Amino acid sequence: QNFEEQVQFFIKKVFEPAGFNVEKFSRLPYLCEGDLHQSFYMLDDAVFVLKPKS
Repeated sequence: QNFEEQVQFFIKKVFEPAGFNVEKFSRLPYLCEGDLHQSFYMLDDAVFVLKPKS
């Protein structure tokens, strides 16, 4: 699965059953400390704006 498919799956399985609608979401880079082979790693992160279902 790609990032967008994983986000849609997360929305359907976590936020919607918990009673939230996703107003917006954004994909952000997350840089973390590396190791002996690479000085840093770039990971994908997501930020969600949620609204309670009415």
